[in-house]
Amino acid sequence: MRGRAPPSAALNDDDRGDEQMNILSRLKVMGAASWRKPGAPGPFQGQPFRGRRGNDMDPVPIKRLAALPLAFTLVLGGASLAAVPAAHAADVAMISVTLDDGWASQYTNALPILNKYGVPATMYIHSGAINAEGNMSQAQIQAFADRGDEIASHTVSHADLTTLTPAQLDTELAQSKAALQQLFGPNAAVDFASPLGAYNPTTTAAVQKYYESQRNTDGGFNTQSTMDRYNILVQNVVETTTALQVQQWITEAKSTNTWLVLVYHEVGAKLGGDVYNTDTAVFDAHMAAVKNSGLPMVTVRQALSGSTPPPPTDPNPAGATAAINAVAAANPGLGAPAGDIVCGLISGGCYRNYAGGAVIWSPATGAHYSVQPIRQAWARTDYERGLLGYPTTDHIGGLVRGGLYQSYQGGAIIWSPASGAHYSVGAIRQVWAGTGYERGGLGYPTTDEIGGLVRGGVYQMYEGGAIIWSPASGAHYSFGAIRQVWAGTGYERGGLGYPTTNEIGGLVRGGVYQMYQGGAIIWSPASGAHYSFGAIRQAWAATDYERGRLGYPTSGEYVSGAGVAQNYEGGRINWTASGGAVVTYK
Repeated sequence: MRGRAPPSAALNDDDRGDEQMNILSRLKVMGAASWRKPGAPGPFQGQPFRGRRGNDMDPVPIKRLAALPLAFTLVLGGASLAAVPAAHAADVAMISVTLDDGWASQYTNALPILNKYGVPATMYIHSGAINAEGNMSQAQIQAFADRGDEIASHTVSHADLTTLTPAQLDTELAQSKAALQQLFGPNAAVDFASPLGAYNPTTTAAVQKYYESQRNTDGGFNTQSTMDRYNILVQNVVETTTALQVQQWITEAKSTNTWLVLVYHEVGAKLGGDVYNTDTAVFDAHMAAVKNSGLPMVTVRQALSGSTPPPPTDPNPAGATAAINAVAAANPGLGAPAGDIVCGLISGGCYRNYAGGAVIWSPATGAHYSVQPIRQAWARTDYERGLLGYPTTDHIGGLVRGGLYQSYQGGAIIWSPASGAHYSVGAIRQVWAGTGYERGGLGYPTTDEIGGLVRGGVYQMYEGGAIIWSPASGAHYSFGAIRQVWAGTGYERGGLGYPTTNEIGGLVRGGVYQMYQGGAIIWSPASGAHYSFGAIRQAWAATDYERGRLGYPTSGEYVSGAGVAQNYEGGRINWTASGGAVVTYK
């Protein structure tokens, strides 16, 4: 029952069709040919790893840093770039294994060993190399995701961020996030690692726009209550790193109550002289030391969210058994138990599978059942580990048109016979609430959130339209006649860009408008919906918009002579490059 399900296929507007390019194909422009291992030549590449940057600090290559004594690497991990919130309320010792770049050898050689010892991993993937020769395929990376590992971002092309223009930097960060979330679901690409360990205040500020953390390659251990989330300290594993050295790092983490982060690259690739390759047998010995450490083994996301405290000494927390049994007794449709109660979930949770579903318990939420049709949608978000967290209610019916929902710590899942089951979270959920949920004009959601739009945008489809979000514009709904006009301009890809408001009424003669990054769309009962932007919009504004003599627009822009024109109830505006915008009244 608790096996992982692959992310659902992205669902698009019926009229978008093939216009939405396959995200991997788009990223190949920057991708497979442009990434390089540390120090190798390639587009956007500068000097090798620079270590922590300061006004009076010389660059420190990563190969030198990895070989430095522990005491000196701790010095390199000095003050943070910026004050950030504490990752935990209290400091605890724990350990994370991270693997960079998405090498095929990580699937072939590392994954069986991780499975052997039950060690979770955080995989930092540069999205442009997926399916490239020598790198993992999408299916191979999915195998890590299916076992609960974190899929995190390492840019599109493994570029040295400090050498990029602002536009290139934003593209590397935004498109990698969009690609990984499109391929591996909304829980992917929450965290980030800087290629080559190269960073500075400018690149870190850019990373903060898209990601919740940044792992560089500065050496040291992390004290959760005071650490900098945007410079997670690590121990760099190289070809000469022994199991004894790993054990010494573990001992240090235990004695100081700190978080140890191990960084691996290739495993057993036998590249001959490559300092970043770890022999397969050596990797096995390292993972044995990690497993036998007794420390909580966590992904980077789990460590930063505080969702995985040290395992409870009691394998079945007080109250869990009674609560789970009570829910099962009250809901005989669950059927017979399909196993024992299993504990050790994040935040101290437990569950028990039944023939017809499961009952999940946590100290914070109590016990609630999880059954179809909502359970499948929860599985798509990675159960309690995902963005929804634990259920906080059982199913609640009585919605319009036979719908029902279940609330979770991070949102809700809503089902109806016509729309199926889909989650509702965050800013998009807030906008949907403002429309009256399923009772309003949008109706029920018909997809989960879908990423991959330009400039980091996300949207969710509903029976009556969509809600669209981007970092710059926020979340706003789109439906009806105004949405049809926006579709005709190419949605967010066109000249109008993203909507920046919901629809706003109160115009003369019953009119309504919606603002966009590049202009507006205006509707009235008499004129219909038409866009307004650019020089012609400025000329219309000078006549006092729809309140003036021109009234509402009655057409979009069209070619007229040497320029373009737009018709209005009371006249026309013509524009040419030589003469600008000229108003003509009827």
